[in-house]
Amino acid sequence: MAKQRLVTQHKIRLGRDADAAVRRSGPLPESRVDAPPPQNGRALRTPPGTSPRRTLSRAGYLLKYIVIGDTGVGKSCLLLQFTEPGSTFNERHDVTIGVEFGVRRVEVNGQALKLQIWDTAGQESFRSITRSYYRGAAAALLVYDISRRATFRNCKTWLTEARACGNPQMVVILVGNKSDLSESTRAVSEAEGRAFADEHGLLFLEASAKQRKHVDEAFVRPAEAIHGLLANGTIEAGDLSGVKIGPGSRARADAGGKACC
Repeated sequence: MAKQRLVTQHKIRLGRDADAAVRRSGPLPESRVDAPPPQNGRALRTPPGTSPRRTLSRAGYLLKYIVIGDTGVGKSCLLLQFTEPGSTFNERHDVTIGVEFGVRRVEVNGQALKLQIWDTAGQESFRSITRSYYRGAAAALLVYDISRRATFRNCKTWLTEARACGNPQMVVILVGNKSDLSESTRAVSEAEGRAFADEHGLLFLEASAKQRKHVDEAFVRPAEAIHGLLANGTIEAGDLSGVKIGPGSRARADAGGKACC
């Protein structure tokens, strides 16, 4: 049986209902709640004298993310480096079986946001399972390996599937991973990646999970875009948009006091 791995503090088995899994997971251990500030300084810090769990519960919104792309492009490594900053990078990371899960809080314009991130398997044999996780996702990280051109070509298929199965307002960021590799091994130029993103209306950046370069930005930029859509009324919190109202949201009163987390 393939070795199963623990990503951040949660382990989700295949086919388990997402919301039920989150409710069963319980609070994060104190050592994992407050991650060091990301490169852009938007990580949320726990105020002195405040318990991590209480601060977590005041998140304004909960945003559902999915991470998609071919197998071996580094999706799980990006997730691990984001949810567990400082963790040791493993060159031989096990292949994801089905779906894995991680959580981290960030801050956008003074609003605490809780990111609930689902890392999907890239193998064709798991596609029927991972397709169900597109539903209700507010954002997607579409990842390719800059040294493997086939993974970039397949981004169009992944994007088509995400838009067919997900909500039309889903924010997608195209991430060219493994930017730490030498130029001699590069198979996809940064200009090509940016042109694809511009053509399809995606955010874009290149990142390195190994060097933890632009990892935080890859997750925070979609959160900023979603926060802007909420602020201007383009989307509203709800299951279909992938956004749920938390106890710390300024919109909670408008929702009749109901909150998700």
